[in-house]
Amino acid sequence: MELDIKNQRRNLIVLSTSLAVFELVGARLNNRLLSDSIIVDRPENLISFTYVALAYVLWRYWLYARESHLSFKSVIEQRITNSPSYKNLIQPFMDDFRDASGADFVEGFEEASKDAPSLGWQSFPPQPKLQAQPFRRVLKITVENPKGNYKIEEKDYRVSLLRYEWIFLRSWLTVAVGDKAYSDLYIPYVPAFMAASLFVRRVFS
Repeated sequence: MELDIKNQRRNLIVLSTSLAVFELVGARLNNRLLSDSIIVDRPENLISFTYVALAYVLWRYWLYARESHLSFKSVIEQRITNSPSYKNLIQPFMDDFRDASGADFVEGFEEASKDAPSLGWQSFPPQPKLQAQPFRRVLKITVENPKGNYKIEEKDYRVSLLRYEWIFLRSWLTVAVGDKAYSDLYIPYVPAFMAASLFVRRVFS
């Protein structure tokens, strides 16, 4: 598998870099390719076909790298969760939830259970989970309430989109640039999207 993903990465880098250079220098194909014996009426179609091949190679690389992408996402989420900036961001909402739902009282069961273990009292700390919605981020806080009916208490809070995205961007860059395994993962996408952007600009300009 490791060898396969290296081959896919190499194919993507070579093809996309070649196309990006082709577009940057403004190269064009003439009607005669390889020799005078081969005359092509529409040489521009060869470039279009090469971009179709680029899309296929890009898709293949993404398939082989999908597990690494999932691992990268998990590392980012963990880094965000442990970030002091993220903790400061959600702390006011956590405090408000405790006040509104009585979660402080629920957590107090932990101390009481030490004296009366036969009652089975235990603490259920609030669980925050950030959810992505169009143009906003929502923090959903839930807690299991063991006060007799064992219901789930929950409340949604709207989080500052810009503040969270800044925290996410810093975490993403720290991992993507600072970890060789993940920097190698994303480098092949750079020339691929550069070539595609230059192609689109040339076609519609």
